[in-house]
Amino acid sequence: MNGAVAYLARSGTRIELLSTLVEGPADARELREELDASRTTVSRTLDELIERQWVAEENNGGPYRLTALGAYVEREFSDLLDSFDLGEDLTPLLGRVTTDEFDLDPAALADADIVEATAEQPLAPVERAMAARRDSDSIREFATVVMQDSADMAHERIENATGSDTVEFVVDAEVVAAMRDDPSYEGYLDTVANADGANYYVHDDLPYMLALLDDRVLFGVVDERGTPLALIESESEAVYEWAETTFEQYREEADPLDA
Repeated sequence: MNGAVAYLARSGTRIELLSTLVEGPADARELREELDASRTTVSRTLDELIERQWVAEENNGGPYRLTALGAYVEREFSDLLDSFDLGEDLTPLLGRVTTDEFDLDPAALADADIVEATAEQPLAPVERAMAARRDSDSIREFATVVMQDSADMAHERIENATGSDTVEFVVDAEVVAAMRDDPSYEGYLDTVANADGANYYVHDDLPYMLALLDDRVLFGVVDERGTPLALIESESEAVYEWAETTFEQYREEADPLDA
């Protein structure tokens, strides 16, 4: 490991001190107050940063300021921390797909909203997806699980779709098989297969839930039992372009649903 990275990673005070000096010169007292650290800790850290030539001392006792090297180190290390924070936020999605299935740069999702299932609200991702679908004129979606309320809403949108609407569903083959075996979905597939204003396709292996709803994109992930874990929502143009290309690719690989 790079020595500078290892040094900064061993103590949060070091990068916090550098980040504080990004705002401008400060003396030791100001740094102690900002970092809520002891005199000894701040003094020792300053000595180390001066030795590395990341910080310069204007006079004996300060004020202290970043060198150009220190500013570079602070910026790059902070960016690295931000990248890891984003990776942790996106773990429910990124930890369950391969780079072949999901080749979007995760940085494009930096401003995305993430809704996770909790013990108190286990269906929060599903409810968010249904609300977004309800408010959308255009729907293009991968369906990877069977959930009665969500399927009922999709069924309603398909039944009411007209030639001017964009309503397309690509459904995982296992989902279709489960629906055919479930009496509560009797007649459902016949209806959607014959709908005039909507298109319904079956794919052998969908990697995740993906929905393009007007100008926003939703990613949904489930665990091995099909339980919703999280929903990621983005209005980024770059994400939308990627999602549109991905949707079209899987739709082309899919077959139209047979009644």
